[in-house]
Amino acid sequence: MRLIINKLFVIFVTILCFQSMIVAQNNVSTLKFDGVNDYVKYADDVLVNASNYTIEAWVNLPGGANTGGRIVQRFGCYMLYYGTSNNKLSFGIYQASNSQWYYYHSNNNVLPDDFEWHHVAVIRKSSPASLKLYVDGIDVTSTSYSGKTLRNISGRNLYIGNDGGGDHYFKGKIDEIRLKNVAEDISGLNTDKNDSEYTVDANTEALFHFNEASGTTTANEAGGSATIHGATWGTIGDLWFPIELADFNAKRANGNIFLNWVTFSEINNKGFEVQRSIDGITWKTLGFVEGHGTSRDRINYEFVDKNPENLNYYRLKQMDYDGGSTYSNIISIVFSKNNSITLYPNPTNNIVNIAGLNTESEYTIYNKSGMVIQKGITNKNIDIKDFKTGLYYLKIKCKVHKFVKL
Repeated sequence: MRLIINKLFVIFVTILCFQSMIVAQNNVSTLKFDGVNDYVKYADDVLVNASNYTIEAWVNLPGGANTGGRIVQRFGCYMLYYGTSNNKLSFGIYQASNSQWYYYHSNNNVLPDDFEWHHVAVIRKSSPASLKLYVDGIDVTSTSYSGKTLRNISGRNLYIGNDGGGDHYFKGKIDEIRLKNVAEDISGLNTDKNDSEYTVDANTEALFHFNEASGTTTANEAGGSATIHGATWGTIGDLWFPIELADFNAKRANGNIFLNWVTFSEINNKGFEVQRSIDGITWKTLGFVEGHGTSRDRINYEFVDKNPENLNYYRLKQMDYDGGSTYSNIISIVFSKNNSITLYPNPTNNIVNIAGLNTESEYTIYNKSGMVIQKGITNKNIDIKDFKTGLYYLKIKCKVHKFVKL
């Protein structure tokens, strides 16, 4: 069973509002969206009442970069979303009369990225005209207009996890999307005491349980089906990703290089193999840092390279107890032991950085045929974004250094 929040003060407020703790549906599966290219598309019209309506969902945010995004959107009509930059629950309505979007926003940080399930909803009433946003049954609306009516226009698809335009992808889990052509009472937003699922009634225009647990389609219980693009199936209680890794960085200090990284979630994590390379191609294992198995907490890791090279590339090989493994991104850092000149990154795409050069100096770049490609003066980096892919030679301080343009 999914429980909303285990923070006592929130439960206390919720109890005061509902006289019972809110629980979510006892479903067997849900959909996970990676924030990159996952979405669900329902091609049939969903025309809810323009003046009285309820749009709601259960969401689970994993934390980290780009958490949130579009929850549900009907292109050119309305959008319910969680801002990835401002941490606000928001609802936008397009008004054809003046070709303008109106946005209703919540207060900051009302929807925690805590790996727990939370209920979100927007309710529009015609008399008196009002539009409110709710999180876990609590009114969190901070922006107020006169309760704009909903735009209904045929031929507009309903999207879950995206805006239909190839952007604003949602990162997290979504379940129990419901659209009704009636303004629900606040007590009706949540499941009953027996924790039963939402059911279709005469006012339901769309209801997605995401109970299939497999396949590339999901049923609208009010009729029809939607196509799943990229989103993966998961269980209600599972963690978002096996490893949610962030902030992998390297720093020089006291003759060593300190590597630091953070995880926001772990499952079946045996640990991290720390690897180093001097060219970004051939790798050597330096050591192993034990993981924390399964965790939903923020965990800080550190590894010290006590014998760094002049130029160092680092990566992490995350290893599971079942033998699976994945690699982190690659980072680089220069450790100038003898003030010699080093080019990095190498190979490179756009910029050649020069370490160990303390004053502005003349330089010349040759291609592999010995032809002069570029001359100039620099003390830190050279722009090569317009160079063709290949091998080049940089002559500076009477020495020649090779680099590769990708």
